[in-house]
Amino acid sequence: MVIGSVISESQTAFVKDRQILDGILIANEAVDEALLVNGSPTDEFPLEKGLRQGDPLSLFLFMLAADGLNVLMQAMVENQFFSGYSLGMQNLISVSHLQFADDTLLLGTKS
Repeated sequence: MVIGSVISESQTAFVKDRQILDGILIANEAVDEALLVNGSPTDEFPLEKGLRQGDPLSLFLFMLAADGLNVLMQAMVENQFFSGYSLGMQNLISVSHLQFADDTLLLGTKS
């Protein structure tokens, strides 16, 4: 009952009244509109394992860390250090990041 009030709206999984597919659908629309995908692994973002799978605390700890990233991304957008990707024709919506399950997708304009 508490987790929904402490986890950001950008996290679309494991919270009551949110669906994991919501983030995937938004991401799919952004990729379709941009016609560009640049998600190759690089040396700048090494993949490392931290918590053990199956640990009852791993999901909760990840969601808290993901919420910290959400706060950081919101500050970056507000201070114009990062520009989200704009979707739509008439009512533009800017999406800077989406989070679902244990994945985070950053969407921005190239500069």
